[in-house]
Amino acid sequence: MRKRVNLLVCGNGGHQHEMDLLYSYMLNSTRFVDASPFILMTTSHHSRFNHLELINIMEVRSKESKISTLFLTPIAIIVNLFQLFRVLIRYKVCGVLSTGPGVAIIPIIICKLFRIKIVHIESMCRFYNISLSGRVIRLFADKFIVQNESLARKCKTFIYGGRL
Repeated sequence: MRKRVNLLVCGNGGHQHEMDLLYSYMLNSTRFVDASPFILMTTSHHSRFNHLELINIMEVRSKESKISTLFLTPIAIIVNLFQLFRVLIRYKVCGVLSTGPGVAIIPIIICKLFRIKIVHIESMCRFYNISLSGRVIRLFADKFIVQNESLARKCKTFIYGGRL
């Protein structure tokens, strides 16, 4: 029988920092004592949490060049799908928790096709509208949590979760 796990999906920089804050909270909370273990899928090559299994995924776009993005995106999607399917074959994924950015879109869509629960937490720097990746992810997420009250008032389906 495959081991049950939860998948944490995030990019690097601020998105990984938010995931680190969230994971620290979960480690210190009694509500998550019996939760399945976590696997971290990230574009970063390191994590503060050495005990987590780390799956590296590629950025889906170049932040420096639109031309590079044309070549990078198809390759990144194939590599990221390969990494995701390795996890889905090896483990029984119970849920996906994402803090974005765009690298989380493909794993979330595929996991939703497998009827895996999806929770997305929008970045704390969003006050007036959700990010482009958030607009896509909210179509697939079972829970879409925002960290600012002004953003929570924009849509009835947004859940105000407070700041991490």
